[in-house]
Amino acid sequence: MGIFRGSAALVATVLAAGCAASTVGDRAAGAALIERAEGTFVVQCMAKQGFRYWPPAPATADERREFPYVVDDPAWARAHGYGGDLVAQRERRQAEDPNRRYLDALSEDRRAAVAAAYGGTGSSAVEVVVPGGATIGQSDTGCLAEAQRTLYGDFAAWVRASTVTGNLSSLYQPKVTGDPRFQKAVTAWSGCMHSAGLSYASPQQIQQKLPELTDGQSPSRAHRTEVELAVAEADCALATPLSKVARDLDRQYGDEIRQQYRAEVETTERLRRDALGRAEELLARNS
Repeated sequence: MGIFRGSAALVATVLAAGCAASTVGDRAAGAALIERAEGTFVVQCMAKQGFRYWPPAPATADERREFPYVVDDPAWARAHGYGGDLVAQRERRQAEDPNRRYLDALSEDRRAAVAAAYGGTGSSAVEVVVPGGATIGQSDTGCLAEAQRTLYGDFAAWVRASTVTGNLSSLYQPKVTGDPRFQKAVTAWSGCMHSAGLSYASPQQIQQKLPELTDGQSPSRAHRTEVELAVAEADCALATPLSKVARDLDRQYGDEIRQQYRAEVETTERLRRDALGRAEELLARNS
């Protein structure tokens, strides 16, 4: 639980930089469309090699929501708490994944062949040094790479640019939380929570204590506990300056970092737009 208070997802990061006028729902719909097309390409590629593949369902708009500093959407909080139900839902989908059953029925050699067909052999990869210094590599062979190459056009450029932009939040989110204006707003939020009978110094403290609070509870009771805390957190985020301050500072520091990596941000957004157009064409042909 609590996965929705982490770093912003790649799609949200990229699209926030390039499509400020778009709604969250529009961005999620575009990402889902690309994912569906990617899955279709992979299915076709795997079939050509004599294998079967079932693409996972794209994440929903609610699953894509991110709250890196504080939950400030009461409606989302009332539905999902801190996202524990969404995590459980995802785990159920993974447990029921037909790809898992398919692989379990194959010999060891055939499973290795399926893995190589899907993800490549690992003999060739595009490597990217992300902000912070870590090196991330992605195979440029296999059906997944082929699908992305078909959608984005320039596979290496997409991997390099999108990997960098997907890690930019790690550079500016600490600046947000370390800003005195943010800390002052958190103090006001904490006072609001105290007035509601909940003594928490910060939203992060709730996350730290949540496993202990829900330990031993039934799934339904744990969900109610999450919802009660998340709704209170969101109400206080809106009743105090915290929500606005967090968003303003995130935009300020995020824009500074995105400006430093402007080439990667623009490349990612351009290739994503190209992929969206190709995805629409493919799905229209297959409808």
